[in-house]
Amino acid sequence: MPNYKFLDIAGGLVINDEEGAPVDARLVLTKQEMLEIADNYYMPEVYLTICSDDGQLYVYNANNEDDPETGKFKKFTGEASATEVT
Repeated sequence: MPNYKFLDIAGGLVINDEEGAPVDARLVLTKQEMLEIADNYYMPEVYLTICSDDGQLYVYNANNEDDPETGKFKKFTGEASATEVT
């Protein structure tokens, strides 16, 4: 039996992995895709994504000025840590 990905358009875009867990399509974006996200596109105020062009972590912030290469996404240049992952 083929391994299908599922889309749920009625409740918003949902992409499922092989185990059926939802995967947000915005987790990995190209710089062009970052640039094309318009202000009226549904985005949380702050969002993290990985750029498939350079493998770097980028942060979207609705309050950022538009960058000519990545729109409102800015490359994360600080340090990050987590004490718990859920």
